[in-house]
Amino acid sequence: MGEKWTEPQKRVIKHSAGNLLVSASAGSGKTSVLIEKIITLILSGQVHLKNLLIVTFTNAASLEIRQRLQKSLSVADNQTLLAELEDLSTSDILTFDAFCIKIVKEFGYEIGKDNNFTVADTTLAGFLQNQALDNIISKHGKNLDEDFTNVLDTFFAGRNDKDFRHGIISLYNFLKSKDDDTVYLKRLDEFFDLSEKNKNSELFKFLHNYVLSVKNNFLSKIKRLITLCSNQDEKLKSALQNAKQMLELLSDDFYKNLLIIQNQLNFDVVRASQKDTFEILEIKKEYANAKNEFLADLNLIFSKEIRALSLEQMQKDIFATKQRLLSLFNLVNEFDEEYSKIKANMQVLDFIDIEQLANKILNNSNIATSLQNRYDWIFIDEYQDTSLLQEDIVKKITAGDNLFMVGDFKQSIYRFRQAEPKIFINKYNQYKKMQNLGNVIELKTNFRSDKAIINFNNFVFDKIYKNSIDDFEYSGNADLEFGGSYESDVEPKVKLLVIQKD
Repeated sequence: MGEKWTEPQKRVIKHSAGNLLVSASAGSGKTSVLIEKIITLILSGQVHLKNLLIVTFTNAASLEIRQRLQKSLSVADNQTLLAELEDLSTSDILTFDAFCIKIVKEFGYEIGKDNNFTVADTTLAGFLQNQALDNIISKHGKNLDEDFTNVLDTFFAGRNDKDFRHGIISLYNFLKSKDDDTVYLKRLDEFFDLSEKNKNSELFKFLHNYVLSVKNNFLSKIKRLITLCSNQDEKLKSALQNAKQMLELLSDDFYKNLLIIQNQLNFDVVRASQKDTFEILEIKKEYANAKNEFLADLNLIFSKEIRALSLEQMQKDIFATKQRLLSLFNLVNEFDEEYSKIKANMQVLDFIDIEQLANKILNNSNIATSLQNRYDWIFIDEYQDTSLLQEDIVKKITAGDNLFMVGDFKQSIYRFRQAEPKIFINKYNQYKKMQNLGNVIELKTNFRSDKAIINFNNFVFDKIYKNSIDDFEYSGNADLEFGGSYESDVEPKVKLLVIQKD
């Protein structure tokens, strides 16, 4: 692309103050723009390379940014840029894991952690995790205790040893990616309490709000159909009125609603007739579809088997479910203790440990402030792959108005490492509404792909997200735009290769 920047790219490069979120589609030149922005900031006299933090998610990405910066600085005929070359080798262009290691090594003494540790790579961590699970399986296999058997029967019935290990480690990783990994265990008692005294429990609120949501959706459709229905079909009009009255029985009283769902929800069946006009046929069709959708939505939560239970029996079943979940959480905690013991004996930390220690260190306001003063700008690449814990770390080291975040929620690939694309989406929506907090610039022009590929990509994502993903209005906003310098009169066909996993 050289220096033929698009207007959105120019806006990113020239942006000089305040938080900026760049929604950069695939092939939109985000790395070139990132390098040019850094060069522009240096030339403006605002920053030095040693006062920038550039965080990536892979070593390859860090290396690419460092190499491209070196190339740009080396060929410059500007003394300001050439002077920055001295600091390039020691500049903080590194992965999130490497940045957290840097924090722990520099400030670990504040929490009693010395530097005498080795960071386990993925292979070593996996080996040690399986060793911890071997010890647990051996222990419980000999005793055949009830809790362990319940976990196997409830969560891993019909599965093999590999599935069991994967399940325990995945839940462990999920819990450890949170700022407080004990919060879910602490909330189990409250979550599963459906008694009237605990109407603020999450399960109670979820069930109550779910019923009202599907009810209101169906009721709004019924009211509209009533206004469309003429007096020429009394049976249809009566069915619609009965449906309206039935739905209006559902109120803010969850227990009353539960009894209605169990015993009273019956809707009239209205069949098509040869005498029906086109308009009446359409109303009958829409009524049937809306009714079926409503009942299907209810059945997702209140199946036929559940509706047959008394409230007392429901409570007993919920209590039994809670006990089995407690057994699962206790097993994960036991795994955590065994795994931690093995790591301590070997003086090893894994990447989850490193992130948690870094976050704990940054709870010290003096250390957090020193890092805020150290970095004039914080650049985060692939922001859509940030986890909640990583986002918490970023919040503690930013001055509040010096974040440059670039990413694309469609390219989130680290969910297995607890990446949370909603962080990107929520910030996108927040900055769109409140520009005093930050700005959004979208890079949608793709310079890499053929027009047929771009059209196919837009078609697929439009179908996948159906115009909305987690409150992000997809339609049109995230479509790629063709930016190639070539364009064929004949658009080639796109071939999709599906590779099956073993």
